[in-house]
Amino acid sequence: PDGWQKDERPAIPAHARSVWEVHVADFTADPASGVPQAYRGKFMGFTVDGTTLNGDGVHPTGLNYLKRLGVTHVQLQPIFDFATVDEVSGEDYNWGYDPLNYNLPEGSYATDAFHGEVRVRECRAMVQALHSAGLGVVMDVVYNHTYYSYSWLERTVPGYWNRRWENGSLTNGSGCGCDLASERTMVRKYLVDSCVYWAKEYHIDGFRFDLMALHDVETMNAIRAALDALPGGEDILMYGEPWQGGSTRMEHGAIPANKQAAGLLDSRIGFFCDNTRDAIKGGVFNAGSAGYINGDMHCGYQVLHSIPAWRGGQADFMPQAPGQVVQYVSAHDNYTLWDKLKCVARRGDYAAPDADLLAQNRIPLRQTVGSWGEVDVLCDLRELPFAANSIDLVVMPHVFEFSDEPHQILREVERILIPEGQVVIVGFNPLSLWGLKRRFDRSGEFPLENIRTLGENGLMGIEVPAEYGGAGMDRS
Repeated sequence: PDGWQKDERPAIPAHARSVWEVHVADFTADPASGVPQAYRGKFMGFTVDGTTLNGDGVHPTGLNYLKRLGVTHVQLQPIFDFATVDEVSGEDYNWGYDPLNYNLPEGSYATDAFHGEVRVRECRAMVQALHSAGLGVVMDVVYNHTYYSYSWLERTVPGYWNRRWENGSLTNGSGCGCDLASERTMVRKYLVDSCVYWAKEYHIDGFRFDLMALHDVETMNAIRAALDALPGGEDILMYGEPWQGGSTRMEHGAIPANKQAAGLLDSRIGFFCDNTRDAIKGGVFNAGSAGYINGDMHCGYQVLHSIPAWRGGQADFMPQAPGQVVQYVSAHDNYTLWDKLKCVARRGDYAAPDADLLAQNRIPLRQTVGSWGEVDVLCDLRELPFAANSIDLVVMPHVFEFSDEPHQILREVERILIPEGQVVIVGFNPLSLWGLKRRFDRSGEFPLENIRTLGENGLMGIEVPAEYGGAGMDRS
């Protein structure tokens, strides 16, 4: 696209990073988004600015919404070529965990699936638009398996690319394909080269590795080293799921890149922390199991251990640094926080308002210093907060909107005047808090100690110093 050679990754300091997950098609598919029909559900949907809900001029949508959300990075569910989606009809839908061509953008997201240069140009245009908005782009990569046993790679060198059991049958540790043997020399080189290719040719700012434990530690560290060698590459994010979807068979003593290998992985390779997730809302494999917020008080100590990123040895892993721990409560898999609350409470109408569950929904914010979204938890401000767009903001009973920014970032916010004459912004929804933090952070170094709990109810807030205009606000 025009200006691509001048595109640069936004400079985002480590302490400010916050990631928001989205599916490319879902982001602008709805006609009410205000995005032109030709761009709905496409890469180009991210390039349209200034849109509002049904054109009402009040409620931002698309890129206009993202710019006001308060996050720093957008994690895109897979954008490389899918195996099961008809690129022409536009009628198929898939999250994209069915990889076909790892180094090619998905054609159904392009306005023209027949000319390869179009999908390349439009994918770049999406990244460029997000960069222009000050947002980093994280790519969800599914290198752990090939969708078909007769993939292009396996056809090239039969018997080399995929793992096999001793009887010759293919392993399926992902539960949805055939495992790539990352521990083999040329497979490792392919994965390293692919990540470097996306970073160089599409200016990708980070990689989220699906089922990262199906990769070996040496391969993950090799990818980290290769990205670090690029200009500005040390700022490219790397994190993934530290688990498998089934059994696999690594060779030659290769070590899976799971939580137990945290000490062997580069300290800047992060992993999603299911310990924190389950302590807060209950286990994901039993719909009725409770966590701390929905009644199991035994999980309270686990929540406390999550605050220092489990570095006290209370879990089955030992992170080298807080930055390895991606704290979250909900992502695109399993129950959302709201659905889990409904399941534990045995309340079947998921759309029905429920004051008790709304109160439980707020608790994760009160538990820790620093939380994230309705997906809730950033326990250590040096960790990586993560949110998913599949969970909408819950409207709380008390709503206040700043008159100059009447949008979703600032809803569900209350203001309280404290004795010193400064203002504390108290938000039930951390999206509001992070948006406010960026709004008042004029120096680029807003003191982390300004984010703190308040009073006996344990609400979290941002104390806005007088020099930032705090003293000029009245009680509301």
